[in-house]
Amino acid sequence: MKNLILLICIALLASCSKEKTDEVLLGLDKQKLEENINYDKIVFYKFAKIAIRSNAVLDTNNTDYQKFSSQTRNILNTMHQLDTNKKSISVVEALQLYNDYRKVKKLVKNTDEDIFPGLIQGFNVLYGAPKIDLKSVDPKEKIRIQNIEHAILSMAVLTTRDLGQPFALYECSKTQPELLDDSEIKTLLEFIRGFLFFGNNLFYLSEDGLSRNIKWLDKNENVPLP
Repeated sequence: MKNLILLICIALLASCSKEKTDEVLLGLDKQKLEENINYDKIVFYKFAKIAIRSNAVLDTNNTDYQKFSSQTRNILNTMHQLDTNKKSISVVEALQLYNDYRKVKKLVKNTDEDIFPGLIQGFNVLYGAPKIDLKSVDPKEKIRIQNIEHAILSMAVLTTRDLGQPFALYECSKTQPELLDDSEIKTLLEFIRGFLFFGNNLFYLSEDGLSRNIKWLDKNENVPLP
């Protein structure tokens, strides 16, 4: 298994520049990545995830929770105030909805969903589990769980007809295996991330992760991979 991963990594790296990837090229790829995941469908997808994850926050005085919930509350309040007996809404009402949406859209774009509890925890709370006290959560465990969630989702959405690669790329961009302790899980996350970056022509981001992966595999030859 390990030899197979090494061979695949080497094959992918062979297509990249043989020179050492520098910060400028990585920066260009990061900029391209942001452009590729910065459009309405993905913003709405991110909004839905944040709504579920933020719902699991126990402390409603949390600054991040307050900022997000107050903006979404404005949209709901505006919609409740609309006269449902009318066949169309007025220009003023339409402008109000549009302005509220713009505020939420900008907030969602600038909000890191990982400041909230994990997606699974969010769903658990929806089905009756107790809410999460972020102050009592082990930061390392939180990073581990959310990395695994993003990696699983990045592969899962690839199989769906309506989501596919753009959404997989977003989830892929949220994985941060470099923050994990050295382990077989970390190297698999790096591999998934590098593979998806490569498939979207983000060669230098791919090379950066896969290079770390190969170095780790070389130093840990006796570690069994799952």
